[in-house]
Amino acid sequence: MTGMFFLLRYSLSVVLCLLLSVAVWASEPAWEESPYRVRIYVSAAAEHRLPYDFARTVHERCAVYWGVFWTVQVEESPFELPEDREQLDKIFVADFLSENLELREFDTATQYLGEKRFFPLGNTSKFDDVLIQGLHEVFSPLARIEHSVADSATLLLRGKNLQLPITSIRTDIFLPFIRTFDRDAELTQVARVPWTVLLAEEGESEFLGLRCRVESGVRAPLSLRRRGRTEIYALAVPAPHTPTLLRFVPRSAKAAIGTLPTYSVYERIPGEKESVLLGRTAVDGTFLLEPDAERSVRLLQIRDGTVLIAQFPIVRGLESATTIPIPDDVVRLEAEAALLGIQEEMIDQVARRDILNLRVKKHQELGNEQQVREVRNELLRMKDAARYHIDLNRLREHLRSEDPIVERRINRLFRDTRKMIDEFLR
Repeated sequence: MTGMFFLLRYSLSVVLCLLLSVAVWASEPAWEESPYRVRIYVSAAAEHRLPYDFARTVHERCAVYWGVFWTVQVEESPFELPEDREQLDKIFVADFLSENLELREFDTATQYLGEKRFFPLGNTSKFDDVLIQGLHEVFSPLARIEHSVADSATLLLRGKNLQLPITSIRTDIFLPFIRTFDRDAELTQVARVPWTVLLAEEGESEFLGLRCRVESGVRAPLSLRRRGRTEIYALAVPAPHTPTLLRFVPRSAKAAIGTLPTYSVYERIPGEKESVLLGRTAVDGTFLLEPDAERSVRLLQIRDGTVLIAQFPIVRGLESATTIPIPDDVVRLEAEAALLGIQEEMIDQVARRDILNLRVKKHQELGNEQQVREVRNELLRMKDAARYHIDLNRLREHLRSEDPIVERRINRLFRDTRKMIDEFLR
């Protein structure tokens, strides 16, 4: 009897736990119904005195401006990364400086810290007006990638079914991020997918999700081989506002900084074929890219002469500076110069050999045997195909690169030169 009572009590406990789990799950809104949980940290320079009820005023104005799209907390204190940040979606840091409002957004899901934006204060009695306008301009909507193939992805925007009082929120360009979890469903890593942007397709309906075109400098960026459980989020890019300084550095770990040659920088608008020359990199390996609010995404092509060194999409004005590792092409240039010298020497040899053969034929017709022997000895002293191949093998041993892309290009140069030797000196 006691055993049956224990079994009944255990069964009731299990059922109660299941019911509580279902109730908790049911109380959590779906992704497209979920508002953004927002916290705003506000501080001011010594010369500014914010109204005593400034936090309450900002809270009320956000409630009117964003409606149910945001749930807002305002803290009038210096910013420190809160311990409960996992319970938040957006953290805004607002500092009222002498003449400007400095504002930044931190997205907790992607752990992406946006660039600082500055907004002139103007009439200092309207601090809340400047802050509300700044929040509108730096806010980056978040989306979840529901489906992706090689060159397209379908995004589901957070809170897309909630009525938003304002409509001018930019959702045409996204940056993808991969979130990785361990076996206990604990978040272990968040990483931005390199050199990849998502461009919303014009005229696509959001009823089943926002369809985007994938532009990337890597192959299959959204299906990279990963371990463990993962999910991919996408963060919208606000309107660009600042020039982007590109810093080109050698990809090889052993290559010295500053050894890269100057490159030509071309750009192409996604979907178009023609590339436009923007200029050449500076001697320190930098290039300044101005923002363009109309068409802020560009496909950049880095060329050394006719050789394509790198190609990748970039969002103009998204970041004030970005580092771009590219193949250390110095070894390839050395190989190209050395092989060009060998090819020119070989061409001279071929022309010289043809002239000597004509001389042999002429002396034979005249019966000058001595001259025939002298010219033939000179022909024998000339380098043949076997000796050129020996020189190429020795040169190849000294011209090697750790970068696989550069190594393949060097192999191609040597292969073409060997083919040329066999064709002309067979």
